[in-house]
Amino acid sequence: MSDFEFEVRHRENMEIKYNWLQSYFKNKLPEPKELADILTTHSLEVESVRQTEKGEKEDYFFDIAVLPNRAYDYIDHLSVIRDISAILKIDIITATEWRHSVA
Repeated sequence: MSDFEFEVRHRENMEIKYNWLQSYFKNKLPEPKELADILTTHSLEVESVRQTEKGEKEDYFFDIAVLPNRAYDYIDHLSVIRDISAILKIDIITATEWRHSVA
């Protein structure tokens, strides 16, 4: 098998927390399941949404498949934030606002 064949078949998964995504937006994001459906319909393959374990702060994890043809579009987690902003037509908060929201 050539390197090209391996690359075409190979895919990576990215795991992102819902609350982390929310920290980049002033507007309330859709509920996790609905957001997963929106992302899957428009740009990503959200393979699953799971809730954190009991006793932990309530949150949800998105397990996102990054397909080879989209690898450069989703080189990091911030690409998902840009997609959400574009799809939902909501602004991403500035770096200064983000630092104050997580402090």
